[in-house]
Amino acid sequence: MLESCLTFLASIISLRTNLGANQTRLSQLEMVTLLCMGDKTHSQLMELMPERCGTVQSKDFEAALAEVAEYRAPNLEASGNMQQGMYVPKGHVWEELYDPIHVLLRAVHRREFQNSMDRFNEYVNQTGRMRSGSSAWPPYREPAKCHEAYSDPRKILKSRVFHALVWLVLYKAVTQHTVSEHVVSLVIYLLEMAVAVTDPTDQPTQVCTVKQTTERNVNDGD
Repeated sequence: MLESCLTFLASIISLRTNLGANQTRLSQLEMVTLLCMGDKTHSQLMELMPERCGTVQSKDFEAALAEVAEYRAPNLEASGNMQQGMYVPKGHVWEELYDPIHVLLRAVHRREFQNSMDRFNEYVNQTGRMRSGSSAWPPYREPAKCHEAYSDPRKILKSRVFHALVWLVLYKAVTQHTVSEHVVSLVIYLLEMAVAVTDPTDQPTQVCTVKQTTERNVNDGD
């Protein structure tokens, strides 16, 4: 329940689908999400792309595909069957474009998200950026800027209720070790986003106002 709550909160602050997101960038993100969950054929990509970002609405489908994917030619299997040619993500996709929050949004089953994380860990291990056998945290991304007509939804992270929740989760993670690493990674990401939208010049407001009263001296016998 806690993980679902934090995931929902992360989705609210990071998704820009209906907050003035650029159509080209949105199409690229949807394509990257599909490729990170598994290699796809050209026809599968065309079929699985959301309608808003599909080939009918998006004129640069092929250009986006060439930018984020490499084509793996058909292979002849040992059994004699011909394996179809597949598109696989390029290296820079894992480093710059892979968005775990968006994958969670589009994944039908949890195993699809886990599959994308396994592929990400495999890439990190192959590039020598992590010791073999270790698992990396999801590479959460800083969301794109909102359209000027909207307020940044990350401002909800300045709530004291959220701060109390974070303190409780981190306290249990340190003292009781009852919090999963995925939950801790979400909390750290949300804290980073809260810091990103905090203006250092803002002065905190007091919950209760202080009322000035006249000083009264109490003498013995009063």
